[in-house]
Amino acid sequence: MPSSAVRHREDLNDGLICQTDVVMLHDGPGSRVANPGITDVTAVVRVYGAVLLCRRLLRALVAAAASSAVVFVVLIPVVVAVAVGWLIAGRTWPGGPGETAIGLIIIVSAFLLFLGAQVLTVMWLVRGAARGSAPVGYALLALAVLGIGISGADLADRIPRIQTGPNPGGELLGAAVNLFPLYIAAAFIYAAIGVIRLARHPLRETLTVHERQPGWRQALVNLTGWPGGALLETRSARVRAFAALALLCEGSAFSAYFVTGSTADLPNASLFAGVIVVAVGWPVSIAMMYGLLALADWLWDRSRRAGQMSLVQITAADRRAPVLFLRSFTDDQVSLTAARVPLYLRILDPGIVAHKFEELIVSRCSQLGPVVAIGRPRDVQPPIGAAREYLADQVWQPYVVNLMDQAAAVVVSLSMTEGLAWELDQIRLRGHLGKTLLVIPPDLTCQRTAVATRAAQAGLKLAADQLADPALHPIAGWLRSDGEPAVTVTRRLTELAYDVALRLFIAGRSRAEGNS
Repeated sequence: MPSSAVRHREDLNDGLICQTDVVMLHDGPGSRVANPGITDVTAVVRVYGAVLLCRRLLRALVAAAASSAVVFVVLIPVVVAVAVGWLIAGRTWPGGPGETAIGLIIIVSAFLLFLGAQVLTVMWLVRGAARGSAPVGYALLALAVLGIGISGADLADRIPRIQTGPNPGGELLGAAVNLFPLYIAAAFIYAAIGVIRLARHPLRETLTVHERQPGWRQALVNLTGWPGGALLETRSARVRAFAALALLCEGSAFSAYFVTGSTADLPNASLFAGVIVVAVGWPVSIAMMYGLLALADWLWDRSRRAGQMSLVQITAADRRAPVLFLRSFTDDQVSLTAARVPLYLRILDPGIVAHKFEELIVSRCSQLGPVVAIGRPRDVQPPIGAAREYLADQVWQPYVVNLMDQAAAVVVSLSMTEGLAWELDQIRLRGHLGKTLLVIPPDLTCQRTAVATRAAQAGLKLAADQLADPALHPIAGWLRSDGEPAVTVTRRLTELAYDVALRLFIAGRSRAEGNS
């Protein structure tokens, strides 16, 4: 924050850390839940990662369907133009133009009905998966096993014919094509098992309380990543254009995952020619696929940047109480490079990575209200993330106090700098600790004394046992409804661990608001 907030805090030390007896409970292998305040999310992160993978795969289906629809719609005027040119040239039209028009209408209608049914089915699966529905998990598992059976049977039929058949090169190409659906079906099996495990997990209600979307339209917006929420109607055409192009790029890339093996005879080719095509075609195809995903990621960033609102604009458009994001200006954009998304998710879709800590906070905490912050004065343009207001050094303190009082929640990114001193003091003095989440960035999780000191400054007195285990990284802390401090820890720092911690806090705030 501005220089007037910089204060030296020598009066804070480890003496503020209270000693509390901790009774350990078990929640599956590698996971421990402490009473009164330690939650090890290591095990649940694995389940959550599988459910997130499921959502990404289903999103890929929606994106691929959208891409196919655009291609189909573009082809219709091309076909009509060719037909008109054919008639102008005086050629005879087989069956007559009337019958052809009727056939074209039937084809278009059938395609639209199929597309609509596909999107509705995917949305049902997405909503069920996000809520940890066991029937949805078993349905996805059955579909994945069926997909493996179909592609696997065709692959098993082609492999012997590569050496003995009359068309070894064509059979090799057919076998290679089958590896894509086999890969995606295996991913669906892993994802479906995660949904089934979530259905039986003791934290299911906590993790899914905010997945009860108000309607299908909003669920589709959230699934596709389309700029939406309460601000859907306020977005500009530029924002929508970037978002639409990003979704189509994703669809074009993801469609490679859903290519099915063909039982039809492929063109005759020698085994050598087939090997050359596969050796050259696969790297080129994979490079094009990830190139499209990278382009989609860039377009999503452009869309979010084009739709970035100021604090005044976003609070005028979204009347909910805001979520105030506080951080040190010297640590404005915390990178999540040290807490990367697991490899199996990054292989499927590099765009799943949030890159910046603030982006993850905004994507999750927007469920409580519009996320707002005070802007860093030297910003050339507002970064992607919280809606910012840029204030003079003399007036920012009353503004922040007012936002604290109005906020539905306060999220603080802790740091070693003294820039947060005044804000943390105000959280304690004004009694806002009950709605405050203290998040510990990756590079601070090993500095236990500093974490305890900063938390105590805000009024959150952590037990020594809550920070004692060197194998556990503390990533978030807040005050529970019973007045006890809660600390979320993990054995492995990943973006998903932070995601789960945010979800746990949001679930608690949602219940608190529902009971108030």
